[in-house]
Amino acid sequence: MNLDDFEEEIDGVILDRGRDYYQDGCIESITHDRDKNTYTAVVAGSQDYTVTVKLDRRKILFADCDCPYDWGPFCKHQVAVFYALQENLGQDDAPSETPATSPAGSRIGKSRTRSSKESPGEQYTGLQENMSACELCHISPVQVHLEISEDITVSICMECNNKLTAEYIGIKISPFQPGIYEFMGISGKKHKFNIYRNVSPCGIGYEANEVTEDGSPGFTVAVMDGVDCDQQVLFEKLKAKIKRTIFKRYLETSPSPYGGKIITLKNSKVVGRFEYNEDDEVPKLVIDGKEFSWDEFGRMLNSYEGFQLKLEIMDITDDIK
Repeated sequence: MNLDDFEEEIDGVILDRGRDYYQDGCIESITHDRDKNTYTAVVAGSQDYTVTVKLDRRKILFADCDCPYDWGPFCKHQVAVFYALQENLGQDDAPSETPATSPAGSRIGKSRTRSSKESPGEQYTGLQENMSACELCHISPVQVHLEISEDITVSICMECNNKLTAEYIGIKISPFQPGIYEFMGISGKKHKFNIYRNVSPCGIGYEANEVTEDGSPGFTVAVMDGVDCDQQVLFEKLKAKIKRTIFKRYLETSPSPYGGKIITLKNSKVVGRFEYNEDDEVPKLVIDGKEFSWDEFGRMLNSYEGFQLKLEIMDITDDIK
């Protein structure tokens, strides 16, 4: 990875945040150790963080930041410095003769006052402006309200809650970037899943909920294992399960003898899930990522009059053969 192509190697959300930091003049200073060809920058965030970047000409050999971010290989502070070096170093890796400036015209070394809470910005999950940001990382949306005492409740994101839980039960969790992951399904259709991790004393789990453009429920896939499991293997298991799920269909559409089309069971077997229904006493029924009424499902079974029925209900994390 080098200063000319690092954007191809780093997650898009982190790139956007780092670019904003650079353009907003958050880099307070950059010093260059010519003997080691190492750049040390101070970047203003919720506090001042130190970023160290070692180069071989324009190739990035090493990059480090002392901020607490550990959900991916690079943080927004490192990316901000990458942009600064990209803009202000020539092809011969020599510093510019004039003080480096951001595209907005402010000096990189300009002091800047920031709130103790960083702007949450755009998230993988599509964080809206009116959504609250986690009180610990100040980035991700609030998902957990943790009661510390009768008078104190902390609103935090799932990953911060996972870190607190892991520390409490005495385990180490591997780096993980929650957010949107894209998978290719039938006929090249792209499926976007919002994936998050859940750490509890009972085990470690990953859940993926499809994000759909038409508002349909989409697919939900989940896996879980013990707290001592190989978390990377478990995450790979989730991805494999997602791929199996989006390529499997239990329903098919066929012409009706009375005109029009009907939906029927493809191979006399159906797998779906129940979801909470706030408008009715019966749960929602989701099959192949789409919601069906119980009347619609009943009509799918019309051709099975006189047949036996086997109903098996399983946890969302179980593997269905």
